[in-house]
Amino acid sequence: MSDNENTTKALLQVSFKVTGIGLNIRDEAMEAELARNHGMDAKRVRTTKKILAGAVDPINSEVGKIRRFLKLNSFEGIGGSRIMVAAEADRIRRQVNQHIAVAVEALGQLIADWPTLIEKERQELNGRFDENNYPKSTEALRRAFSFELEIVPMPDPGQFRLIQELTEAEREDMAQRLEVQIQAARTNMETETIRRTLDLIKEVADTLGDPDKPIVDSDGRKGCIPRLREHLDRLTILNIENNPMLDQLRTEAISALDLNSENLRTRSGRRSLTALAANNLHKKFESGFGNRAISA
Repeated sequence: MSDNENTTKALLQVSFKVTGIGLNIRDEAMEAELARNHGMDAKRVRTTKKILAGAVDPINSEVGKIRRFLKLNSFEGIGGSRIMVAAEADRIRRQVNQHIAVAVEALGQLIADWPTLIEKERQELNGRFDENNYPKSTEALRRAFSFELEIVPMPDPGQFRLIQELTEAEREDMAQRLEVQIQAARTNMETETIRRTLDLIKEVADTLGDPDKPIVDSDGRKGCIPRLREHLDRLTILNIENNPMLDQLRTEAISALDLNSENLRTRSGRRSLTALAANNLHKKFESGFGNRAISA
């Protein structure tokens, strides 16, 4: 089995698509009024009004959390897609679905408050209120929102070799180009994994090295220490190239760094010792991987 064939099994493509409302709507009447009042060329004036300001913030908040989560747990793929390790599909799906459930609950509250919200919009926008900018019913409002996490297999270069409508040269050219793109995505994933690991270790060193910086580790907020703990737990499956130096970095980090937040807060000297160990670890492996391996 070739590396690229193995990649199609080890990696998946992931995307998150969302629709909704809560927009800046162009107001051409206001533009004409401003142009007239200020003696400006109408082509130089553009104005908008914000629709449902604040009302959809709880929904947008969850959407933002999903996008940030996926960015941290996936990698640049082919074209505009992102890729993830297949072994993490269940964990990622569960986390995203939790946020979607909160967004759907917030949507239910938005629907329940709709008559009140529309009246508020009418009053606050005054003469600029236009009912055509809004869904005609609560059911139309519900349909205006959708949240979809899509996890699909990586494309298979061999699929082009089966398309009889293409010439043999075209089939082979398309297959080879896709193979190159897959290998580039694979290489980028390794580079990004190395960089993330080193960055988190350096952040731990800097945080613990400054006695005034708090150790943040709670259900609501995660600082660099719990984030490094979680990253080290994932590192074995993220290392799809089986890079021995990355395995060594993980082993030494687990052995050398006390990432127990309570120990770091309460045990004398543990904070400064861990800061020193993290800094030394970062220097050692930053040099070991070399600039090419960790460059953007």
